[in-house]
Amino acid sequence: MVALKELLRDERGEVLPFPDLGLKILQTFLTKSEREIEEFLTTEEEVKAFLIECANLPRFRKTGEAITTIRGALLVLGDKTTRIITLGLIAQKLMKSTFNEFSYQRFWARALSNLITGYFLADLLENLPSHLPLSAYLLDFGILIMYQSNPEKYLEVLRRRQAGEPLIELEREVFGVTHPEVGAAYFEEYALPRRFVLNLRYHHEDPEEPLPTEIRGDLPLLRMIDEASGSFFGFDRELRWDNFSKIAKNYLTQEEIETVGEVLPTILNIYLEIFALEEYKVKPLKEWKEERERELKKLALKEESDLRGALKDLENKLLAILREKKNMEDRLHMLSKKLEETTIIDEWTQIYRPNYFLKRLKEEILRARRYGRSFAVLSIKIEGLISIRQRYGLSEGENFLRELVQELKNSLRRTDLLSRAREEDKLWLILPETSSHGAMVVARKLLRKIEEKFYKKYKIKGSALISLLSYEPKNINYKIEPDERRLLLLLEQGLLVLERKGQNKILLIRIEQDLES
Repeated sequence: MVALKELLRDERGEVLPFPDLGLKILQTFLTKSEREIEEFLTTEEEVKAFLIECANLPRFRKTGEAITTIRGALLVLGDKTTRIITLGLIAQKLMKSTFNEFSYQRFWARALSNLITGYFLADLLENLPSHLPLSAYLLDFGILIMYQSNPEKYLEVLRRRQAGEPLIELEREVFGVTHPEVGAAYFEEYALPRRFVLNLRYHHEDPEEPLPTEIRGDLPLLRMIDEASGSFFGFDRELRWDNFSKIAKNYLTQEEIETVGEVLPTILNIYLEIFALEEYKVKPLKEWKEERERELKKLALKEESDLRGALKDLENKLLAILREKKNMEDRLHMLSKKLEETTIIDEWTQIYRPNYFLKRLKEEILRARRYGRSFAVLSIKIEGLISIRQRYGLSEGENFLRELVQELKNSLRRTDLLSRAREEDKLWLILPETSSHGAMVVARKLLRKIEEKFYKKYKIKGSALISLLSYEPKNINYKIEPDERRLLLLLEQGLLVLERKGQNKILLIRIEQDLES
């Protein structure tokens, strides 16, 4: 608090009030469990309304029906987008209009870019601490406090910085304190976690005094996030990209570093558009370099007398651009695949994806063990689906699968969970609170539906193999960690038995005790 008190004493300004909702958001994301975060998102009225509004944007809503519930909004947006949008409310609450060189819009565009970059890099780094994107988001909040305390003096700092003088030294000279000191003191008063406060305090320096080990580990990651985001803003882009690359070599491969430069701007622009900050949209690093090179080349061509040489240079440049375009398309494909894995709903069939199914299956096993409730899980191999794709084309095969899935869903309860499996001709299904007898009834009904659909659609005899596992945890130890993959392995083995015998279409497997025993 010393730095903040010194600033206010010298400038006689008032402390910038932090929004109540913004403080709730920070406290929830920094200190609460995943369950408590979900409860906050589904009960805080202003957050709920904003998430539902965003979920109905054309970018997210893929159907004509409006999304009216917070649960529907969370499904559409996904966990990462939900967190970014919720945290973005802080920027909206503090946004102002100014009529001088200081722009609140640019400040928050840069801050949001830090936040988004943190979550983007979390996909590439397995153990990135969950609080770091939030620390990166508010790294420079002390600048807002200093600007409000004395706008004229801080504008002087910004003008001299444009001339090349270091920001931290200028703040110390003009104000006697720096924005990391002020920002850390400000949030310390709100009793936010000390690790978060120390991140803000030391993100520009490595002090000689002892720091906790986890803070020493946070600082290079924070600088990597800040330098990556800063590479798409301002006049020193190349320098910041070089700084980012040097730090990132300790955590990322060269291919991943290049992916950040080309793909991250696309992600940033999506969220800048959501928060009405389109004027600060950014360009991929190589596109920016190419534009700058083109401008330099134009100047050089004015002085060149050999037009043929200039045309040859342009031809080579075009070839290089085409090569870069191909590389960028490959990287975009890689990132699209990674992003696709993070969503829980299959866009085409509107049923769940395999990664979400595995998560729910583990939860169902745990629930069954604790409360002694039976459930069933099915693996359904649709015989004939691959031949339809081969005969009529992939598009027709997917259309048929979508129609079939909708008919199967109509035969199930709302609590049942139908999902695509990893193989293109298989589906997975969880039947909560269902005995082996009830599950067999459902399996026969689904088998009949599949056979009827094949005949109705193509006048052919198509069918399915259904491996059914009934989980009845009467003698199962609820303390043992659920092993959902082992259950799926048993289901796959059941399908192999059905394929070898070639007579039955449904195989029932009962689990009544611990698999280990």
